[in-house]
Amino acid sequence: MAYNVPDVSTTDISFGPGVVYMDPHSGLTGDPTTQVGSITEDGVTFEFGRESKVITQGNPRVPLLVFDQANDVTVTFTSIEWDLTTLSYLLGTGVVAAGSPGSTPNTFKWGGDPSLTVFGIKIQHKSAQLDANTTFTATPYINIRVWKAVPQENLSVALAQDEHQFPASFKALSGGETEWDGTALDSGSNMIKISYKSTSAL
Repeated sequence: MAYNVPDVSTTDISFGPGVVYMDPHSGLTGDPTTQVGSITEDGVTFEFGRESKVITQGNPRVPLLVFDQANDVTVTFTSIEWDLTTLSYLLGTGVVAAGSPGSTPNTFKWGGDPSLTVFGIKIQHKSAQLDANTTFTATPYINIRVWKAVPQENLSVALAQDEHQFPASFKALSGGETEWDGTALDSGSNMIKISYKSTSAL
């Protein structure tokens, strides 16, 4: 018997990629439904940033109080599909025109627009462990919702030997007072929401 084995719920262990959905925030009344499509094996990263103020007193100084002065959420992923609508999303601006086969091409034009489109982002991961659990009856998804986000600066695309990549990074904005469907946001919850059905209870 091994020593120091903790109590483990294997259904809470998850692995594998997620699917990224994005739509302009304006007009959203529910989850985004437009998929970004294929991404690299690195998957999707969502990062929490904090800047804290530490109050110290005494000699030598000792910390007595810590409180946050800034919160930040960043979502990054790398797309590998030539999709001009997705490209416009990754930049936050640009004009996309759909063409027709054998006639006019699909086109993307960019430059000179100072106003960024604000997006809602949902990252959805289906849990294989929960899906394999015969006693689990709920939908086994981890959903990560970023209420409002804008692309961060710079997008570099290399036409190289391997698949072409479109690395993107999005900075979360304050979601305001409501979720996409109008549900009120509690104080301290207006940037990101993670929901995970770890039990069969609603």
